[in-house]
Amino acid sequence: MLKRAAGRIDDSMTITAHLQDYQLGETIYEGPETRIRRAAHLESGTRLVAKLPVAAAPSLRILGRLAHEAQILAKLSQVPGVVRVFALHQQGGSAALLLQDPGFASLDRVLAERGALDVRSALQVGLGLCRVLEGVHAAGVMHKDIKPQNILVDKDCTQVMLVDFGIASELLQEATQASIPEALEGTVKYFATNGMKMRTGVGVSWSPPGMGKDSGAHGGDSRRLAESSGGDSAAVVRCGAKS
Repeated sequence: MLKRAAGRIDDSMTITAHLQDYQLGETIYEGPETRIRRAAHLESGTRLVAKLPVAAAPSLRILGRLAHEAQILAKLSQVPGVVRVFALHQQGGSAALLLQDPGFASLDRVLAERGALDVRSALQVGLGLCRVLEGVHAAGVMHKDIKPQNILVDKDCTQVMLVDFGIASELLQEATQASIPEALEGTVKYFATNGMKMRTGVGVSWSPPGMGKDSGAHGGDSRRLAESSGGDSAAVVRCGAKS
């Protein structure tokens, strides 16, 4: 059962001042919009991570994304390998999403510290991720931002967990919107062009700056990707007919 806390307080006060039931620890990741901090539930001792807005007065879009992620995770609560939501707190114009902490490390950190995985470990991670995605898709959800930062592994690379469902959507919604390709969400360098074709109905290609013009897979119906955020942050990518 998803726990919620709500109340009316001074909007200038941050949500962290009202998480009296939790002990907040170190910041383990900070992006342009949200930061991740280690936390613990004082009464039960449950190890958690807290996903918090960076801004003291976050936009409605960021608040909506946290609430959306909590709803998606509640739907996936029976899927093995998906991070479990502990609580969503909404107070004073801000919010905090509390997630259970499995104690794993992100795959990008593992690769940075250990270098390339050996063949056995790489196959274990790949197979584990496929099994998690099988359950996610069977539950009717598309993650839309699969990348090393969102894949957690144990120290032996035998267990895999998927996190960050902030831009995930239900497959029925994806099918309904496939004919209206105004925008796509995700991290540009991890886009699969065949997946984009499935979600937009047209072929899309993308080249980094200086690598030539973008061209489509369907002749005159080529598309240009623009307004990407760059780096590893999630982006909204607009698709418009090439003039």
